[in-house]
Amino acid sequence: MYDDEVTAVPRNEDHFWAMAEDNYEHARHILNDYVPMSRDDALAGGKRAPMIAINYRNISQEYDQRDYFLRLGRATLPIVRELLDKREVSVRFVQEWGKLMFCHGLIAGYVFDDSDDLAPARASAGSARKKREATNRARRWLARVHTLPQFSALARKEADFAIAEAFASLAASAEGDDKKWFGQFLQDADGQLPQLRRKFSQQGLGQDLLIQLALQNGDDLPPLPVFPISG
Repeated sequence: MYDDEVTAVPRNEDHFWAMAEDNYEHARHILNDYVPMSRDDALAGGKRAPMIAINYRNISQEYDQRDYFLRLGRATLPIVRELLDKREVSVRFVQEWGKLMFCHGLIAGYVFDDSDDLAPARASAGSARKKREATNRARRWLARVHTLPQFSALARKEADFAIAEAFASLAASAEGDDKKWFGQFLQDADGQLPQLRRKFSQQGLGQDLLIQLALQNGDDLPPLPVFPISG
């Protein structure tokens, strides 16, 4: 960790080079020993933690130059190492040393960052993922409904219509979660005949995919109900 010794005035030339070696090692550790985190990793990893990686910040790519200065710093390390070994304060040493310290300082800010500016994006991504999982679960269950004899013998368009009628009837007599479960498959009727929502009908759920879903393990799905017999 950094302290006042890092910025102290050297007592003599030997102390200057000893401090330079220490500061070089700080820079080498930050620039070489940490891996840059991607946006996907940051979204999946929960709240940002310090000293784990070169953290990702939710900044416009136009202004965030993390990766540029990481590459520049890493490229400068061997140059400064060679100049340090010569123990000569030259114009080039001053220039390369300044570049290295700038890159080191900027990247260290990412390493020690424990803020959480991706919390809203992570929550949004989590919500979208849950919706996708819920839709996939409902589709898998619906695919099993299509395998029942009273529906499997019908052409797909007629099967969609018959299932929509059955779901509407079940939803009308159900309560609570059961009512919501059957209702999720149906479009708003507005006085019209019941219809499946697009993502559950032939338009949004093709026959090939329907068959694949029906073959998947369904241990996590609700049992199929006894469907009313249409008259």
